[in-house]
Formats: sequence, C-alpha cells, structure tokens
Amino acid sequence: GLDLRILRFAFVYGDGDEHLAEFSPMMSKWEPKQRLSMAHHKDITNALYLARITPKVKTGIYNVAGKIPSTVDELLKYLNVTPTNDDVLSFSEYEMVLDISAIEKELGFIARYPSFDDAIKAEAL
Repeated sequence: GLDLRILRFAFVYGDGDEHLAEFSPMMSKWEPKQRLSMAHHKDITNALYLARITPKVKTGIYNVAGKIPSTVDELLKYLNVTPTNDDVLSFSEYEMVLDISAIEKELGFIARYPSFDDAIKAEAL
C-alpha cells in the first residue's frame, strides 16, 4: 500500500552551479562526440513536484533529464576547456543518455530546458 516514486537524475547543472567546471578535467579526457543527458535545477524541482502531486501514479521509477543530450565537445567549448588527446575514454553511445519517456507520459513532465543550449540562451547558468 506504500506509494513509492523513485527519481533518477541525469548530470545536474544550473543557476550558479559549479558542477560543470568541477567536472571538466574528467570530461576533457572523454571522446568529444560522447553524448550525455543533463538536468537543470529547475527541471529537477519540477520533476520532484510532479512526483509528489500526481495522484494516479502509485509506484514508478523515473529518469529526469532534458530532452536533448549534450555532447562533451559542446560542454567543453562552453567552459573554454581544450580536450586532451591522451588516453581518450570512449563509452557506448547510449551509456550516459537517459530515456525520459516514462516521466513525460506518466507524470506529464516537460523539461523547461530541453537542452543545455536552451539554458544558455535563457541565461539560466
């Protein structure tokens, strides 16, 4: 009889957050074309709210991310960090990409910032 809703967050970023800059030394060693899902703080807040108030859902596990994954290259360019050419780490194309269809369908989640680029344009960093 216990309602249990589990939210799994992608890489979290947002207003004044230093996560990206702190993570850039590690990312600089990744394949530049590697894609990864990201979630803005405001989208995390919205997802938590929807998980709390949506009555028709009893139990579920939901990934929380923007709709469009970013590339390592895109993030490093934003941070003005040069990728390293030494021991480049490569991952599966979808290893860091989350499927958000369940939270969209069952909780009505719509990312305020579907992509990192949208957050940049909205000056939400």
